[in-house]
Amino acid sequence: MNKGIKIILCATTAFALIAGFVTGCKVTNRDKASSGEAAEETSAISDSISVPVETTGETSEPKPGAYRSVKEDYNGEVPDKGTFCGYEFEIGITGSFGMMKSNSGYFVETSEGSDPSVYIVICSGEKSTTGYDINIVDIGLQDGEFRITVEETSPAPGSTVGDAMTYPYCTLILNKLPEKYKVYNTKGYEFPEYDSIDEATRENLSFKDPRFLIKDYPIPDGWIASLRDGAGEIMYETFIYRDGTGYKYINVISITESWGATKWNNRFHSEGTSSTKDEVLKAAKNFGSAGFMVLPDDLSKVYSVDDFIKMDL
Repeated sequence: MNKGIKIILCATTAFALIAGFVTGCKVTNRDKASSGEAAEETSAISDSISVPVETTGETSEPKPGAYRSVKEDYNGEVPDKGTFCGYEFEIGITGSFGMMKSNSGYFVETSEGSDPSVYIVICSGEKSTTGYDINIVDIGLQDGEFRITVEETSPAPGSTVGDAMTYPYCTLILNKLPEKYKVYNTKGYEFPEYDSIDEATRENLSFKDPRFLIKDYPIPDGWIASLRDGAGEIMYETFIYRDGTGYKYINVISITESWGATKWNNRFHSEGTSSTKDEVLKAAKNFGSAGFMVLPDDLSKVYSVDDFIKMDL
C-alpha cells in the first residue's frame, strides 16, 4: 500500500507556496485463472477499505438548493467506507445474480441484530447477456434529500459476452435510513423503489449472515472436493468438507471484477451438512454447481460428478 499525505497549501507572508501530494490505495483481490484459481490476497470488506485522506470535518447539510458530495471530504473520491453528514456508509457488494426483477429499481433491507445496518440494493434490471455492470459513483445531499448516483455500463462494442440472463446490482450500506432518499444514474434517470421483493431474491441476498458482506470471501482450508459449473463472468462452486461421518458444504459464487478480467471475487452464498455424497450432489444441483469436480491437489484436472460419487472421499 502506498501511503502519503494530503496536498497541503500553506501561504506565508506572500513569499512562498509549499505543496505536496501523494495518493493512497489498497488492492485486495484474488487472481483466478480458468485452469485453477491461483490465489493472491483475500480480504473481508473491513480489511479492503482504502484509507481516506483527511476530511474537512464538515458535517452539516449544504445550503438550500446546493448539492454537497462526499467527494468534497475525500479528495475527489468515493471511498469504500467513511462518514458523510452524520451517516456512516460502506460500499457493499456488487454482482449480477439473483435479481429476479426485469425492470430497474431499488429496495431497502435492514439486517438483524443489536446494531442493525440498512442496505440499499440498486438493480439495473434484466440483461440478455453478460458484460453489464452498475457501480456507485457518488453520494450526496441536496435540500435534505440523500442522493445516491450510480453508473451503468454496457459491454464494449465487439467484446465477447456470454449468452445468459444477468441482473446487475450494487449495494450501499448505511448505519441509518435517511428520511428522504433517491437513486439516480449518471444520465439523470431516477430509479423507482420496488413495491415488493420475491423470496428468491431475499434468499440470494441474505443479510442475516455477515459472511455475505465479504467482497472476496476466503475459502476455509481443508476442503476435499469442489463441484463447479458456470461460464463467462460467473462460476457456482460447492466446497465439500468431511464432517464427522458425513459432509459439510459451502456454496460460493465467484464473479470476475469486470468482463474479461482474470481477477475473481468469491461471494459466500449458503452452507449445509449432509450424511451422504448423494445428498451433497443434490444440494449442488439445486445451487447450480453440479457440472464437474476438481480436487485440491490438482485444480487443473477435471473429474465428472459421477467420479465424486464413486471416489473414496
